[in-house]
Order: sequence, then structure tokens, then C-alpha cells
Amino acid sequence: MKKVLLSITLILGLSCTTFASNDPLTTVDYVELQKYLGKWYELERLPNSFEKGCGNVTADYSLRKNGSINVINTCFKKKKNDKIKKKVAKGIAFVENEQTNATLNVSFIPLFRYFGWFPGDYNIIALGEDYEYALVGSQNRKFLWILSRTKTLPEETLTELKNIATDNGFDVSKLIKTPSFF
Repeated sequence: MKKVLLSITLILGLSCTTFASNDPLTTVDYVELQKYLGKWYELERLPNSFEKGCGNVTADYSLRKNGSINVINTCFKKKKNDKIKKKVAKGIAFVENEQTNATLNVSFIPLFRYFGWFPGDYNIIALGEDYEYALVGSQNRKFLWILSRTKTLPEETLTELKNIATDNGFDVSKLIKTPSFF
């Protein structure tokens, strides 16, 4: 029952993201998908229910034969007894704008079993020249992530990304640093 309630919560959050009517986000001009694939470390995020208590968060992207993208998000949660539990969410992303590859819809697999497709939007707002960092957000400005190929970024890069997020209507004062448990 808890899984079903969690799935419903995720659906409501993601579906609101998909149908928001805010001004369009400014995304990067073009994303070379092959260069974007691979492992990303989450450095900061806007708080959200599905990552509550998560630390050491990573996202792994790989190309599927049909052109969609496998998404494997991993987080670790510290339990009351100080044991750390690994959580994995698997999903599929579909490119929405093939001219830029910067706008995708992502659905996570547990949702398919219970409720069918409920995609959340994934917009690449900023991207390092060598794909060393990315700023990703949702159309409704409720979700924002600073991602990196490494576990840290220079402070000036983080400031630049936060300025871009602010220019796109995100409240960066609410960003939290992703906890590290190990």
C-alpha cells in the first residue's frame, strides 16, 4: 500500500510538471546525446518528496535501441539505526524536441505497472562545454538539479548555474546540497 501511495504522490508531482502553463524555459541550443549519456552526480536540488532523505544521488543514462534513454537514479538513505539503504529508480526518457535534444519526458517504471505513462519534463537549461556539468529543471519550476560528472564543482561554476536558474524563474534560495553519507 505504501508503494501505491508513493506512486500516486510521484504521479501527481510529475503530471503537474507536464501540464504547467508557465513561461517556457530557455534550454541549451543543442545536446549531443552520446556525450550526455553516462553517470552524473547530483550536487544540489530543490527539495522534493521522492528524494527526501536521499544522499549520494547519481543518475545514469544509456541509449536504448529504439532511441529512447534508460534512466537509473540511485540514492542512499540513512536509517534511524545509521544503516544506509540503497534505493534505485529505473525509468525511460524520450526526447521531445529532436532539433535540440534539450527537452525530454521521463517516466519511472514502477508507475507503468500501476498507472501507465505519466511523464515528467526534463529540460536541460545549462550544459558545460565538455558536458562536465548540467542544470536541469521542470517547466513549473518545482524541480531543479545541478548535476556534475564529478562530485564537486568550483564555487564560481555553481554561482553561474544558480544565476541561470534564477533568470529562468527558479527560487535558488531553496536549493539544498545533496548530502554525502560516505
